[in-house]
Amino acid sequence: ASKANEMKKNFYPAIHFIGLKPNEDPDRAGKIARNFANWEVSIVMNPWDVSQPDRLDATVARAAAEATAPLGTSCARRVANMALQGLSIYGLLNTYRRETIKALHNNRLDVLVKSEAGLFTFYGRTTAREVQYMECVDVRTMNYMIWVIKYFTDRIYFAKNTPSVRATFREDLANVLDRLVADEVMDAYTLDVKSGRSIGDKGLMLVKLEAENVGHIKQVRVDYYNGIIETANVE
Repeated sequence: ASKANEMKKNFYPAIHFIGLKPNEDPDRAGKIARNFANWEVSIVMNPWDVSQPDRLDATVARAAAEATAPLGTSCARRVANMALQGLSIYGLLNTYRRETIKALHNNRLDVLVKSEAGLFTFYGRTTAREVQYMECVDVRTMNYMIWVIKYFTDRIYFAKNTPSVRATFREDLANVLDRLVADEVMDAYTLDVKSGRSIGDKGLMLVKLEAENVGHIKQVRVDYYNGIIETANVE
């Protein structure tokens, strides 16, 4: 967790995956996860082991799945040939009931799930300690934007703090954001760039960026009625 914080502080954020013991107790795993208040740390509940060829370390494969996933795409939705490649769906060491999986998710644990599509994770972290924990799909987009912001801010240091320079900076950043909206990675954003002259600092450029990532369907509500459907008579 400390390494993850250090990397983000230095503008090189990355999601860190850590596997628990192959047979860790779910209740104890939840207590372990609650010790880490960090978006960048993902704790894999059932990481397998290295005792057999079909039980290669799934924590590494889990990290690889996120590293190769497109922005805005949840690994829980990726097709079979893009899931945890090279790992047998029959080699999963631990399986849990649906209620246990939900409880593990609520404790911010990353649970690998077997399905007909192969191996994937739902990874649905919720709130804890009054801190909002994002899913990996959102963290990847946030980390990407941190890199983008650093790239453009590095280019304008010691440039004149004039409306034209600030407008160019805003346009460069907006071009990236517009592409993310067009690619359906983000739903919307607001971006404001102004001088710090109003607060007495002519060497300051104030940037406020608010972004809303695209959501992912995690539940479906269907209202189904069976009977006579009344319609208006048309003469």
